[in-house]
Amino acid sequence: MKLQLTGQKLNGRWAIQFPDELREKIYKAFDKAHGRCELEIFDRKPRTTGELSQNHRIAYLCNLIAGEVNKPGETRESYQSVKDLAKLRAIKRGYPYVWVNVTGPQGHTIKSVLPAHESDISTIEAAMLIDELELLAAEAGIDIVGGL
Repeated sequence: MKLQLTGQKLNGRWAIQFPDELREKIYKAFDKAHGRCELEIFDRKPRTTGELSQNHRIAYLCNLIAGEVNKPGETRESYQSVKDLAKLRAIKRGYPYVWVNVTGPQGHTIKSVLPAHESDISTIEAAMLIDELELLAAEAGIDIVGGL
């Protein structure tokens, strides 16, 4: 998203002109009692929650995969470990990540990959995560056709 704002100095103060599509949002956000306005400008489309949302699909697939793998006599996998594995595998698709310094048990510091949290990703990046979770389910022989 490209946001271009125009500003000019009026009576010794800077005035910014907002695009028409933002004016109504700004008006609704204006705190008349305190005379200020707080805005959050995102460079991505925010994701929704609910029954048909990407968040719901991610949670459903993680639970489904963790539940199938956790049959008696098999290794234990948690919901979070399934999600973490899918995020790491989704990096090859373009899923966002950062490098962080991690200190090991002997005090050695190494660089490690830290995939982005779901609350910080776009709808495109969430689709990458969902694709990777569906691939994990397929590899585990889990039928998700009848699911969400």
